[in-house]
Amino acid sequence: MEKDSVTGKAVAGNVAEEILRCADETGSDLIFMAAHGHSGRGLWVLGSVAHKVLTVSRVPILLVRGNLPRGKAYSEWPETAIVPLDGSTLSEFVLPYVEALARKKGAAPEIRLLRVCEPPVLLADYPEAVMPEKWDQHVQLAQQSAERACGLYLGEVQKRLQDAGLTVHTEVLLGDKVADAVIQHAKRQPLAVIAMSTHGQSGFTKWPYGHVADRILLATENPLLLVRPDKKK
Repeated sequence: MEKDSVTGKAVAGNVAEEILRCADETGSDLIFMAAHGHSGRGLWVLGSVAHKVLTVSRVPILLVRGNLPRGKAYSEWPETAIVPLDGSTLSEFVLPYVEALARKKGAAPEIRLLRVCEPPVLLADYPEAVMPEKWDQHVQLAQQSAERACGLYLGEVQKRLQDAGLTVHTEVLLGDKVADAVIQHAKRQPLAVIAMSTHGQSGFTKWPYGHVADRILLATENPLLLVRPDKKK
């Protein structure tokens, strides 16, 4: 098959099952599909076909919502890939796919590594009278220290990707609700794709997304690249 060639195939049968069968038979690297569901009360209701493919597929899926903003040419999309990481090997499983997506695009989009860390625990009985800084200063310094500690890991991943020639930035957010922090961050960049591994367990009929990925899947309107880790590797 020539580079950038397009082929088509019409089949009869259950739509989701035939999509999965085609991906398996052709050795596809990615399933690219639109979600025909609708949003309401801040949550998405996925169409039945998208839901079935998502819950079974072992192939990475790039899911685009039906209301993707049309302010720019699709040849310029995505501008940014937001990659939530939690410091685990499983969360990093998505990185080669993000790198491949960037290189396929030609003009590589910015990769923004994102980590959400719990805020520092601060004692209410802070002895302000004998400490060198006031309470507000103490809180600020503690938060900055926590952000630096979380950022050390992101810096290591950033260097690996930059050494491969990619444009990479990092950002640390403090919060105890990881999914909500990622969703709010992505809302400011509606054309950014959120790329993440699901931490799900393999299974014949069901793919448990994991709490964070599941919440992001249902609540964000951004495009999503979802990769299920192969724990045998």
